[in-house]
Amino acid sequence: GRDLTFTDTGLWPEQQTQLNYLNFLYKRYSLSKMIQEYNKVENIEDCHFIYSRLDVTYKYPISSMVKKVKVNKKVYLPNFHHWLGGYNDRFALANYKNFIKYLEIYPNLRDYNNDIPIHSESITRLHFVKNNLKLGIIRLPFSRVRENGVIFDDVEQFDQRFIFPLKANKHIYRESTLDSLRLIFNKK
Repeated sequence: GRDLTFTDTGLWPEQQTQLNYLNFLYKRYSLSKMIQEYNKVENIEDCHFIYSRLDVTYKYPISSMVKKVKVNKKVYLPNFHHWLGGYNDRFALANYKNFIKYLEIYPNLRDYNNDIPIHSESITRLHFVKNNLKLGIIRLPFSRVRENGVIFDDVEQFDQRFIFPLKANKHIYRESTLDSLRLIFNKK
């Protein structure tokens, strides 16, 4: 098979970082398979699902933020860290059907890499487009926790500035500090 091409932004400096990302996607794909198997036994299709990476710490209790959202036909992502015009890949809230689709980037990665170089947020956005997933945005501030345990608190800067997209991406929004919840929809 051919090698994967990663975005050359200086953000993927080491091969280990690339392998970590691929492992992350594979584990999410494995999670989708486990949920589908569990559904055969327990019929959980009416449930709502939250995905959260372990390398984050939330500013407020998640329950207080997500209870405001009526999960229906959208996958809800945080209102920040949509790097390079992509979509945040650290948190998602969705119904069963959309959650399974959301988790299944891994088996499509080579096809996606034919369209764009691999970058986590860019690939997440492309996955939404290719699978007709509708995007909802939720104000859910959190900080990243580095491998050494240091909390990298960069979320506040996103409340006051635009998140600029790639040239082909029409997804631009500005989050106000007064908004408790702001919904936007992705458009092809």
